[in-house]
Amino acid sequence: MLPTRTLKSREIQPRPTERGDTEATKGTTTKRQMTQHWLGNLSKLRQKQQKKSPAQPEEETKQNEQTTKAKAQVQQRINSATTTTNIIRANLPWGDPIKRKDPDSTRFYFQNVNGIKSWDKCIDASEIGFYTEVNQVDVLGLAETNLDWQSYQVHNQCRQHLASFWQQHVFQVASSTITFNSTYQPGGVAMLTGNKWASRVSKKLTDALGRWLYNTMQGRANINLTIITVY
Repeated sequence: MLPTRTLKSREIQPRPTERGDTEATKGTTTKRQMTQHWLGNLSKLRQKQQKKSPAQPEEETKQNEQTTKAKAQVQQRINSATTTTNIIRANLPWGDPIKRKDPDSTRFYFQNVNGIKSWDKCIDASEIGFYTEVNQVDVLGLAETNLDWQSYQVHNQCRQHLASFWQQHVFQVASSTITFNSTYQPGGVAMLTGNKWASRVSKKLTDALGRWLYNTMQGRANINLTIITVY
């Protein structure tokens, strides 16, 4: 798995109203600043990749060291928590470190995101897009998006955030047809197919209850590959 974000306290907070309040406004402003920071880092990363030659063992070692350092920093914050309500749960990957992708390979990524907030214009999608771009993901599957994908506003906002990182892509979503009084809806799945594979998608299908979706990509010699995202 890829690192997406450090989750804050699990303490239940009141959901902001549609008009928003002072705290919600401050939170949205902070998130926007964070998104600008991610975009700036991504721009610098792309410039470095253009200047560098193909990945060498030394570069991979340096990347692994940076990942280890980031894990240590988050773990230090967890250890410094003194009360139950201040405990920070780190959403970190485990296993082998993610290395630079081979040009002839395809990278798939799936994660249960435990909800994308809609009251701050789905800006969480920018964080997801940033890490998938940095880690060279080709096909992204998300479960438990907790959004009413039938809402044009929600669909469009998420797609715009992700499009900042995936210029060529196929965006698929599925949620239940049972509507709520808000854009929050339990469950749901989403899948993003990008890069060279976007033009290979020949068939798409979604579940009416938002439990799964899939697409089929056409390869060489009439060989098809079907990818399913399930919650």
